[in-house]
Amino acid sequence: MQVVLLCAGMGTRLGSRTEALPKTLLDLNGKAVLDHILKSVDLDEISDIIVVGGFEIGKLKDHLEKYKGKPLRIVENPDYRDGSVLTVAKAMPFIEGDFIIMNGDHIHPREMVHKFISEARGIACATDRDRILTDDDMKVKLDASGAVSMMDKKLSDYDCGYIGVTFYAASHLDLYRDYIQITLARHGYKSNVEKIVQCLADDGYKPGVVDLSGFGWLEIDNEGDYRHALEQIAVNPYLKRLV
Repeated sequence: MQVVLLCAGMGTRLGSRTEALPKTLLDLNGKAVLDHILKSVDLDEISDIIVVGGFEIGKLKDHLEKYKGKPLRIVENPDYRDGSVLTVAKAMPFIEGDFIIMNGDHIHPREMVHKFISEARGIACATDRDRILTDDDMKVKLDASGAVSMMDKKLSDYDCGYIGVTFYAASHLDLYRDYIQITLARHGYKSNVEKIVQCLADDGYKPGVVDLSGFGWLEIDNEGDYRHALEQIAVNPYLKRLV
């Protein structure tokens, strides 16, 4: 199984911290956010990692020169000011089988990632039900069969939260390639990768979910998130193991 890490964005909501630094390289308790993510996917089931960078990619490449783990490829998205659909599109020529897509500003415990990849089948989204979701959180509405019917931050009626990881089986690889283009056609070049899931749901492909409640995870999108992450990485028993 391959991992695609989306690390191209500018991180403007973190202000001066990311004026000249990809937010995935922010220091978090002595290690870059990216290093915590790479440790979380250091699992036997993972064959290799594709990191798609964009903003300040030179610094990303310099940082990853020190990485000694799984085989890793760095791919550039020069259109990083547009949506993350274009970022994941840059990885597609290098994907050969089952793969998971992860955001470069989300940190998940290894146990959480392992549970997800152990249970995911077909198309599956990582979700949880143990948070109070805010306006900025991605929300998921399920249909009667338990499949994703809607995914959007603006949902007022929802069943769970999306936590930034999606699995696609090798049998769905060509479908995913097609739906990158379909999503761009329907929603434009500013679309995020979650819109691909929505388009698949709209067309009856029924993306599934894996409930990962009980672990805790981190998103670092703004100053408040960053301060929360500094606290949680030191106290959450699952996240502490990444340090």
